[in-house]
Amino acid sequence: MRRRLIITVTLLFSVAYAPWWGSGLLVLIALGRFGSGYELLFPAVVADLAYGTPLTQFLGLAYPATFLTAGAMVGFRFLANRFFIQS
Repeated sequence: MRRRLIITVTLLFSVAYAPWWGSGLLVLIALGRFGSGYELLFPAVVADLAYGTPLTQFLGLAYPATFLTAGAMVGFRFLANRFFIQS
């Protein structure tokens, strides 16, 4: 529990001070470590509220980081179930 809180706070700081790919890399590492980390959506929502603009690459969605993070979570869960990885 304490590690997850530390990771979430670190991700919030990375959203504010790191480039987008740094935050994305931290999210992928946290997904690999914790698996079902629904608290990882919170920094993505904060990033979208602070910096998000609709992008044509994502069909005009206003929250691309949130959707990409949710997609990564679903994809990781699918792969974990497919290859019998406990997370």
